[in-house]
Amino acid sequence: MTDKKILIVDDEPIYFHLFENMIGQEHTVYTSTNGKDAIIKASELFPDLILLDLMLSDMSGLEVCGYLKKDIKTANIPIVIVSSSELHLFIMDIYDLGIVDYIVKPFSSLSVQQTLSYYLKTK
Repeated sequence: MTDKKILIVDDEPIYFHLFENMIGQEHTVYTSTNGKDAIIKASELFPDLILLDLMLSDMSGLEVCGYLKKDIKTANIPIVIVSSSELHLFIMDIYDLGIVDYIVKPFSSLSVQQTLSYYLKTK
């Protein structure tokens, strides 16, 4: 286990299990099922990376990102959007908000590992 903390934010718990199976052995994984809880956890935990679903039950991932990027305590946490929606509709918003990358559902273990490896090694 490394000292890296990853916050996974998704309102479908199946993705917690998928991500934990892919990365849980190497990193400490925290989870959140909604935007408000994700904002609180990010402020308390200061994760090294956030994997954030674009569509949550209480607010959009873009709104969550907006709150996190405005707070000086969480502004520098890299955020990777994870979504099955048509991301091309949101690409400009994603990068304008400071989101570093995205992963499209359904995703492969290799794509997740490569993304995590890249953003966690630069911290």
